Amino acid sequence: MVVICLTGMPGSGKSSMASALRSKGFTTVEMGEIVRSIMRRRGMKIDNFTLRNFALQLRERYGAMAVAKLTAREIRRKKGDIAVVGVRGSKEIEYFKEHINDRIYVVAITAPQRVRYNRMIQRHRSDEVHSYSAFLWRERRELRYGVKGAMADADFIVSNAGTRRTLIKSASELVASISGPAQNRKKTKYLRAPNKNA
Repeated sequence: MVVICLTGMPGSGKSSMASALRSKGFTTVEMGEIVRSIMRRRGMKIDNFTLRNFALQLRERYGAMAVAKLTAREIRRKKGDIAVVGVRGSKEIEYFKEHINDRIYVVAITAPQRVRYNRMIQRHRSDEVHSYSAFLWRERRELRYGVKGAMADADFIVSNAGTRRTLIKSASELVASISGPAQNRKKTKYLRAPNKNA
């Protein structure tokens, strides 16, 4: 089994990459949906502010790996290759690597801030942003989760400033790189993250 952990700032295209990976045979696990399911069971209102605050409260009360632990349970119920959407910290990555006995790769999806904002205001989710100020508030919340640390730990970086077709092509190249022999993986160009020790 291969587990691809998708991380990135809001609106970067994590869910779109997950969708592209599903077309390659991957099953997806959404960390945000796990948090939403807890809120639904408690009868809590779900919007941009309540969801981010509750997710932060979970991490502050139960530790940085709280959501990762719940996600790992879900991963263990699945079969085949899996894409985990919404990894938000280095501690979460460490937990997955320690407790899931499979090949784990971290993929950071990047896009310019204005591009990400424009994408988000076009989405129709109850927890989505509806103004630039709300977008900036969410950016700050994501940084408090530690998403920059997760992105710094990435094995691959995918730029998603272009079209969906380009992203689908990136997904194909990503899967080919991960699935291929080790010597081929080393030759990957823009998908491979820079050497952190350089």
